[in-house]
Amino acid sequence: MKVLVFCERLAPPFDEGIRNVAINLLRELRDAGHSAQAVTVDGAACPELGLSNLDDVNRALFSRRLLRSTRAFAPDRVCYIPTASMTSAAFLRNGMLGLISNGAPVTMIVLQPRRLAWWGRIVCGLRPPDLVLAFSSSTAALLSHLGTRVVRATVGVDARRFSPLDRERRDRLKAELGIPGDRRVVLHVGHLNRQRNLEPLKALQRLDQVQVLLLASSARRDADLTDELQAAGVRIIQGQAPPVELVYGLSDLYVFTSSTPGIPERSSAIDLPLSVFEAMACDLPVVTTRFGGLTDLFGEAPGFRYLSNPFDDSEWRKKVSDALQEDRGNNRQKVLPYTWAGLAKAALGVRNE
Repeated sequence: MKVLVFCERLAPPFDEGIRNVAINLLRELRDAGHSAQAVTVDGAACPELGLSNLDDVNRALFSRRLLRSTRAFAPDRVCYIPTASMTSAAFLRNGMLGLISNGAPVTMIVLQPRRLAWWGRIVCGLRPPDLVLAFSSSTAALLSHLGTRVVRATVGVDARRFSPLDRERRDRLKAELGIPGDRRVVLHVGHLNRQRNLEPLKALQRLDQVQVLLLASSARRDADLTDELQAAGVRIIQGQAPPVELVYGLSDLYVFTSSTPGIPERSSAIDLPLSVFEAMACDLPVVTTRFGGLTDLFGEAPGFRYLSNPFDDSEWRKKVSDALQEDRGNNRQKVLPYTWAGLAKAALGVRNE
């Protein structure tokens, strides 16, 4: 099958949720034998991945160049991953993609919840996506009025890349980073900004024999917050760093702090945070907020704990302290069913038997 993947502002490094999903979907489609290529605007070309960049395309996708290249490729299906998620403008672009691809079915992959403006509902009604993938029950509910097929999907994880490390290698990696061997490493991976509710990391750093580690993405960072965290003793890794899978591997526990209190427009991460899946694949215990679609997939159990109040430092300290003492659970086994191959099949409209 010939598949066109479209995602705005797609460029390396692919260390942000939506970009990461887009590039992993592209890779999986190509590995599965499909003739897949990706197009982005205001991004960067990566010929080795089949990704081309067009700089002369307006926000509504009126572009002769885009039209010519799409018609020349003649896709059997288009997979659209909007970086702004389910906004009215995204549904407008979805309709344009259907038109310029000569009516090929379009799958819209909605990774974050957003409320649709009134004019977006009109646009969507004129040419709705042929298929919409949602990653949480709450986002699926927001899409239920569109009159199109909405399917629940999940992100994937590369379980070969993200896997547990033995004790000797973990100790060696800790030493390379200058972390004392008797310290328990509590890790968070993601953007360094206040939307991510990173303040609890300062409270966790006060736990005995704990070193909090923040592996920051390449996204724009809050300088004041960086100073606050470092002053509290939080170790921040930026720029040149060990591969992310090794940082998970040397850690003892993963925390996901982001919280969106029922306001879709303020969602600070994708509905199924990739970092939680990657940490679970490395068999780390997880303490997390009740974010997005996590509660749809994972129940509370040893090795996987939810916060009642994500802004309560004392609860964070107790949950993390207890998690470091209890059984690590079996998080790797829980996350193994979720693969990029599964997402690719869902995006192509393959129904589960």
